[in-house]
Amino acid sequence: MKAKRFHYLYLLILIGALLIPVWGTLMYAIAGEWSRSILPDSWTLNWLSQIWQDDRFIKSLWSSVAICVFTALLSIVVVFPVVLAVHINHPRWEKWLNVVLVLPFTLPPVVASVGILQLYTHMLNSGLGTFIVLIGCYFTIVMPFVYRSLDNNFRSLNAKELMDASALLGASYWQSIVNVLLPNLKKGVIVAFFIAISFLMGEFVFINILAGGYFETLQVYLYTLKNSSGHLSSAVVISYFVLLLILTGVVSWLSQEKKYVTD
Repeated sequence: MKAKRFHYLYLLILIGALLIPVWGTLMYAIAGEWSRSILPDSWTLNWLSQIWQDDRFIKSLWSSVAICVFTALLSIVVVFPVVLAVHINHPRWEKWLNVVLVLPFTLPPVVASVGILQLYTHMLNSGLGTFIVLIGCYFTIVMPFVYRSLDNNFRSLNAKELMDASALLGASYWQSIVNVLLPNLKKGVIVAFFIAISFLMGEFVFINILAGGYFETLQVYLYTLKNSSGHLSSAVVISYFVLLLILTGVVSWLSQEKKYVTD
């Protein structure tokens, strides 16, 4: 009993420590005058209201959501067959894939973006071309995280044994994937999706060098506010945090397994 209480206490302390920057940012986002004490002298929603009435913020927010969601979905669709092949048919590929997964970390983003800028300058002159190039860049940097997330889920399920058992019961290869493997991998796919989203939403180097103000995302918009007002910057960060929290809650609710009550 004491050990259980200690675990809960430790967890509460850890959560409290992690939430300190969030609370500080939230207080600054809704603070009026703040110069005399540790707490604000007054409170206001003016900064949040000003942000959500700014067309640039709305446009940059939708741009960030669009490119991050599209890249996350694309990475899962592309990486899933590779993980499946490694665990079911070609386990020897794993040692080569480990090398490939390290490659995105060997080249600094600044150097990579300069090289990409030289190769795809003609595509960066249009909105669609910029979007495609950014999707490619984002895919390369998020691929290792998506792969590891799906790989761990495959290992925890013993996917090879699951597929073999399904085949013994008469299911075809594709029936085993669709009806047996995918339902058990649902939570792993959701985790991979949110890891990709949270990582890409904070990416700044590629978008700033390759697109700059031509394709403004939330991070670029936040960078333009650095010399204007800390209150506005805090309002942007809190808005971004709340939106991710809501998105996480909605997807978690939709992914809950249905429970049937039988008499």
